[in-house]
Amino acid sequence: MVRINWKGLKAIVESLNYTFLVFSASALYLLYEMAIKGFIGIDISTILGFVALIVAVYSIQSTTRPLKEIQTDYWNARGIDQLNKKNYHDALQAYEKAISTNPQSIKCLVNKANALLEQGNHDVALDAVDKAINRGPNYPATLRKETSEEAKAFQEYANAWKTRSDILYRKDETLRTMPGRGPVLRNQALEASIKAIDLYPEGNPELPGAWVSRGNALLSLNKYDDAIDAYGEAIRLDPNAWRALCMRGIALIEKGKSSENVDVPPEMVINTYEASIKTFDKAIELKPDSAIIWYSKGNALMTQGRCLQSHAEDLKGQDKYRLAIHAYDKATEFKPLHLGAWNNRGRCYEALTEYDKAIASYDKAIEINPQDPDVQRNRTNAIEKQSSTSQTNQSR
Repeated sequence: MVRINWKGLKAIVESLNYTFLVFSASALYLLYEMAIKGFIGIDISTILGFVALIVAVYSIQSTTRPLKEIQTDYWNARGIDQLNKKNYHDALQAYEKAISTNPQSIKCLVNKANALLEQGNHDVALDAVDKAINRGPNYPATLRKETSEEAKAFQEYANAWKTRSDILYRKDETLRTMPGRGPVLRNQALEASIKAIDLYPEGNPELPGAWVSRGNALLSLNKYDDAIDAYGEAIRLDPNAWRALCMRGIALIEKGKSSENVDVPPEMVINTYEASIKTFDKAIELKPDSAIIWYSKGNALMTQGRCLQSHAEDLKGQDKYRLAIHAYDKATEFKPLHLGAWNNRGRCYEALTEYDKAIASYDKAIEINPQDPDVQRNRTNAIEKQSSTSQTNQSR
C-alpha cells in the first residue's frame, strides 16, 4: 500500500504554486476542447503551446526560488544581528520579513521564538515554535535521503524542540511564586528536551545545549542527581560549555540544601557545596567575566559558610563568608546593577556582624529596586541587630 505524505505534497504545491495553477488551467481547457472537438480535432499546436507555457512558468518559478532563499537568509541574518544587539523590535520585524518571504522556513520561526523568549513574551514565543514543530522538517516530500538537505532540515526541526523546552522552562520560572503552580510545564519542557536529544545526531554542535535544556527541566522538577548527570553529559560533549558548568554548580547547591532537610551527615552536605564551588571555578576559567558564575559561586560559599557555622565551625564559616563577599564583588564588577549580588553581600556581612557594611550593601540593592521586599526586610533586620548590639555594648 502506497502512503502519501500529505504535508510533503502540500509543500510541493506551495513551492510551485504558479506552475500547478497553469497546469491545472491547461488541463481543464484541453478537456473542454476534447469534449467539444474530440481528441483528433484538437490542434496539436494548441497542446504544444500549453506544454511550452507550463515549462516556461516552471522555469521562471525555479529561477525565483533561489532568489527567495537569498532574501530569506538576508532577513534572517539581519534578525540575528539585531537580536545580538538586543534590539528586539527590529529583530522581530526582520524575522517577520523572512517568514513572509518563505512561510515554510522552520529556522526563521525558531529564531523568532528565541527573540520573543529573550523579550519575555513566552506565550507568543511558544506559539511561534509550535508552528515550526507542526510543519515538521522543511519540505519533507522533497528531501533527498542522506544528503546535506535532509540533515539541515532535521537540524532545524531538532532546534525547534530544544527551543520549545527552553521556553517552557523559562515560562515556568516566571510562575514560580504563583499559588497552585504544578509540574505540567516542567514535564513538558523535559519531554521537549528529550525529543531534541533524540533528533540531534552524535557529534552535532547543538547536542550539548539540548542536554543543558534537559538538565534545566530536571532541576526545576527537583531531580537533582539526574540534572547533575545531564549537565555532566553536556560537559563531556563540550568541555568548554561554561553554561553547563554553571548550571551543574547550581544543581549541586540545590542538592546540598535539600540534603540539609533530611538525615544526611553534615560532612556530606559540606562536600556537596565544595563540589559546587570547584565546578564554578572551572566555569570561571572559561568565562572569567561572567556575573552569573561569580554570583552563583558566592551563593555556594555563603551557603557553605552558614552550614559550617550551624555545626560549630565558626572560623571556617567566617572564611567562607569572606570568600563569598569577594565573589559578589566580582559579580557586581561585571554587572553593577546585580540586585541579588548586593543583597547577598549584605547577608554575608550581617552574618559576620559587620552591620554597617551590611546596611550599605542593602542600600545599594534598594537603589536598584526600591520595591524588593526581601531587601527591605533584610535591611530592617540588620538595623535592629546593629541597634541591639550597640545597646548591649553600652550596658557593659
